[in-house]
Amino acid sequence: MSSAIDEGVSFALETYDKLKAKNFDLLYLPKHDEFPSMSQYNTSGLPHFSITPSYYGSKISYAKIIDKGLESNSITSWNKLKEYIHKSDEFEHFYEFKDLTQEGEEKKQLTSFVLFNTLKGFIDSLIHQLDNPRNKTQKRRKLEQQFLNSFKLESLEYDVLVPIILYQPVFNNFKFDDNTEIVKIDDKLQLARNYRVPDTIIANKEMISAATHAVLIKQKVRRVSNANRWDRSEQVSSKIQRLYSHIDKVFACLRIAMKMPLGYCQILAVPKNFGDNYQAELIGLSIFGRDRYPRLYTRDDLYTHYRIDHKTLNKAKKLYKVNFKSRNLNYAIDKLLDSDSRIRDEDGIIDISSAFESLLSDSTNNLKYKISLRAAVICKFFPVGFTPVEVKRNIGVFYDLRSGIVHGNKKSTVDSKRMVSIGDQGQIKTYTFGKYILTHILETVILNPKWIEVQFIDENMLK
Repeated sequence: MSSAIDEGVSFALETYDKLKAKNFDLLYLPKHDEFPSMSQYNTSGLPHFSITPSYYGSKISYAKIIDKGLESNSITSWNKLKEYIHKSDEFEHFYEFKDLTQEGEEKKQLTSFVLFNTLKGFIDSLIHQLDNPRNKTQKRRKLEQQFLNSFKLESLEYDVLVPIILYQPVFNNFKFDDNTEIVKIDDKLQLARNYRVPDTIIANKEMISAATHAVLIKQKVRRVSNANRWDRSEQVSSKIQRLYSHIDKVFACLRIAMKMPLGYCQILAVPKNFGDNYQAELIGLSIFGRDRYPRLYTRDDLYTHYRIDHKTLNKAKKLYKVNFKSRNLNYAIDKLLDSDSRIRDEDGIIDISSAFESLLSDSTNNLKYKISLRAAVICKFFPVGFTPVEVKRNIGVFYDLRSGIVHGNKKSTVDSKRMVSIGDQGQIKTYTFGKYILTHILETVILNPKWIEVQFIDENMLK
């Protein structure tokens, strides 16, 4: 394989020189299909991506150049590698498509086709990443070893990156623990991820890609079997699904500390001990998605600085260090995050009311009275900027609004409950008030676990 890489690099560069000499206009040289480019939204620093069709692109595809050269020439080591593939079963199972029924020579041909396409992609990557790709520098040896690992290692390992939409920490790295931290996304990873999400996720592409930092989770996607190339994605997807609760905990801590919606949409699996599926100099990522995208924000927000300061990050870390044992607490957090991704306020109101009930109700009777009173008690002992009387009254209005939505009351009746008055501050949306109080209560019960018990709240009611 090493000699196949050496000869392939030389062949690609020599063919490029011939094509360039023949076609003075570089426009006619083969390009990468839909290669991403990146710019920024004014001074906010948030990335904006464009995907350029190959005809207008500027990123030369040396894989396609190799194909053009092979129309009239051959590569000696590649012929020997093809002979080896046809005599050996080494690569057959690795590249076997489970749903296809090829056998014998047809199966060998398919294995050869896939392997050489992979090899051409790696050679293209080497040429784009190295100043002199023919020289076996330390960097080239490292890249080559990562490529060989992609089919030699028995098991693979990935880091997980979850881009934080819109919000930018005031410094580049912040550690929650040894395996979880916030990091700045480098430019190559930015380009590799751009606005890609699975087809099951429907979200604004500009908002998906508007992230400069990400939550990095290490040591959690390991021992991925490398027996078959095409089975990896399913294994990685399964392991990432088991990380959902961990990812949500980090984002919940940030969200509660900030008291503002923030979220994510992409989940990136970044190869750690191997490399393949390159696009020029860009590493091949496995990209998954989850709809935790905050619908509150619009395109106008892309031009605004949304910062996460030191105080907020430290508060989030303090929350993160608490073990979220309570099922009711975890459910309430989940509903808060769900509410941020809702398009309609009505759906978010149902989420928030479910969270309140999980935390502050001990039965289905007298929900409005019990929840508004218990919320007021917590806000008496842990001030939130509103008086306990305002909290009780306005959470009561929130429950009137919730009941009107659930029971299909007249629009005029429902609309009359959509705003609440806050002393001399004027009016705010009932939904906003309810969500803010819920966030404060979540922070309180996480840091003061006794207050998760409604009996404890009731015992302190008259103190």
